This record gives sequence, structure tokens and C-alpha cells, in this order.
Amino acid sequence: MDSSQDTQHSASVLKWPYIFNPDIAMNTHKCHNCGEAGTNAGDSRSKTLLRKCAGCSVALYCSKQCQKTAWPAHKLYCRRPDPCHGQPDNADDHSSDVVNVPIVGAENLRRFHSMHNWAIRIMCQIIVHLQHNGSGAEAFRREPIIMRIEVEHVPCQRGSPWRTGKPWNCFALKNVSWRTVEDCERTGCKTAQMWKATQETEQYKENIANDRAEYGDRYIGALPIIFYMNNSEVSLLLMLPMLALRHPDVLQGEAERGALKDLKALCMGYTNAGIPLQLFAKDAHYALPAKIVKEQKEWRWLPLGTPERPFDDLYLHIFEKAGRKSELDPIQLMLFYASL
Repeated sequence: MDSSQDTQHSASVLKWPYIFNPDIAMNTHKCHNCGEAGTNAGDSRSKTLLRKCAGCSVALYCSKQCQKTAWPAHKLYCRRPDPCHGQPDNADDHSSDVVNVPIVGAENLRRFHSMHNWAIRIMCQIIVHLQHNGSGAEAFRREPIIMRIEVEHVPCQRGSPWRTGKPWNCFALKNVSWRTVEDCERTGCKTAQMWKATQETEQYKENIANDRAEYGDRYIGALPIIFYMNNSEVSLLLMLPMLALRHPDVLQGEAERGALKDLKALCMGYTNAGIPLQLFAKDAHYALPAKIVKEQKEWRWLPLGTPERPFDDLYLHIFEKAGRKSELDPIQLMLFYASL
């Protein structure tokens, strides 16, 4: 399977994913009410300065009238500032509000996925491929599924270099489950309703068209993934392209399926440790552990390791906990998956 993405160099820009949620999701570069872009959102043609909501420091408005119009809906996901403590200076420091303020939780979860996009994508695709003894992709073609991932907020740990309360290390993936779309629709669950509403949006149709153009005959369909944050009102829906393997028969072997199980454990382990795995160059088939830095108002990543030792011993602890199924190291596992 080809796991390459956009060009990623030693310090590459992190791009936001497409996330759909009619209840919470919002555009963080335009007015939350009318959609007008502002000068501070990178639109040189605009003369409007967007201002942050004083309650959540996430929603942006071009005028007081737009803020007033949006308030009846926005108040469900916002919190007015505590007069005793005031407002945080930076939206990136809202880690204590992740559970209590839904819109802050949604924005942090959006960033969490973006920064761990490669690992989450590979993990979810592997979960599908491993079904039916390695024939999961064809089963998905016949009977699409909706995947659910429970996400737990991990509070900042004083003195820890990895649990700093930043978006990439303030969550952990927990239970992963799935149901067929048909079963969800039959029972009338909220997830099915959310997915159906998403499929009617222009953004969804545009993404499907782009995926078909990029992947051609290998494209099977969109895999919807619902992220539910435990003990909160936050849920986000995103979609990943599900691709057919070039050599599906390889997964009929138990050893080969074991290698994919190791890669799945590796992806989840590094994600839950708050360490993103990122592609280091264009058309690369393997990713490296990275640290996140902010340069000129953009999040970027830099490799944690060295060319001689790109991975530290964390992967050994991950395999020990999950139960190692193969003798392949992380890069060998990724190259094996790319060869499929």
C-alpha cells in the first residue's frame, strides 16, 4: 500500500485535516457566522480584522452583529470567562478546558488528529485490512463500516517533557470498535445520522472526487471515523480513504498479518505517548518520531532521532506491552506495509 503524502521535509508544515461535525466544527480562519475571511486569517483581499470570542478564544467574528447572531448556537459550546481568573493568553494553552468547554475540546482534538494524521490513518486502514483473515478491504467494499474511537483527555503532568498539555499530547486513543453502516442505519443511531448529513455536504463530495482522482482504481470508498471524547460533549467525524491492497493474497499468511498487527500497535503506541510519526520526505514510505515546534505562527515538526538511530527504545516497550508478533523493526514494518 502506498502511504506517501504531501511533501514533508525536515521541518514541514502541518496541515489540518477535513473534519465534519455539524454541531461543533467550525472554520478557524473565517467569521464563525458569515464566513468572511479576515486580514489576520491570511486573506490579503479582506480589510476586516477578525476578533476572538472572549468566552472560548476559538470562534472568530468580523463584527459584533455577527457575534450576536451566532450566540444562540455558539453558547452551547462556549463558556464565558471566569471573572476571578480571566482568559488565557493563548488558545494553545486551553488544556484544562478540553473537557469542560466543548469548542475548545473540539479544536484541540482537531489539532491532535492533524499532528498524528499519518499514524491514525495507517492504524485505521490496517484494522480494516486485518478483518476476515486479511480480506477486510473487499468486505468493506461490499459492506461499508463506521469506526468509533474513544478518546481520553490526558492532563498535563508537571515536569514531564511529553505531557505538556499541548494538542499533540493531551489525548490518548482508547477503545476502537466498528459497525456496518447498514446496522447503524437500521438502529437509528446518532452516528449514522451524522454520517448521512456529512455525505450531503459539498465538502464531502469534493473530497470523494479528489480521492478518486488521486488513487484511481485502488480507491474503495470513504471510511468514516467518529472520535468520542470520554466524559465530555465532544465528538468529531472525519473520513479516510480506504484503498485496496496491490497484493491482498500476502495477508493470507499468519506471519504477514502479525507484522501488520505490530505496525498497528506501533502507531497507537506512539500516538498515545504524544509523539507524532511523520513522513520525512516526498514519496517516503516510512515515518519517523517527531517533535512539534511553532515557527512563524505555524506548527512544524523535526525528527527526534538521528539518521543512525531514528527510533529510540520506546517501540520495544510498545511491542512488549502489546505482544510482539514479528521480528521486524519499525522501518521494516512500514516498508512491508507500503509494499502491499
